[in-house]
Amino acid sequence: MANLTWRLNHWPALQAIEEWRAVIVNAVQSNNPATEDELNGYRGNADDKPAVASTAVLTDPDRNVFLPKNEFDNMRELTVRYLAMRKT
Repeated sequence: MANLTWRLNHWPALQAIEEWRAVIVNAVQSNNPATEDELNGYRGNADDKPAVASTAVLTDPDRNVFLPKNEFDNMRELTVRYLAMRKT
């Protein structure tokens, strides 16, 4: 039951991050560049979700494996790298 509760509490954050990731994947695969404004919109949408989901994290071990925050940080780095590649 605890695992199901964890997933339900974190679903909005993970979904927002997945949508953000899909935009970059689609841009690379289709050779149709995503704009910085477009990516910033997805980042902004995902930005508030990890903060909301983190209220459900109660113990130190939970904090150590808090995926939405880690995934958000990874996506932010991927976005920076993608935009830098587009400029070269």
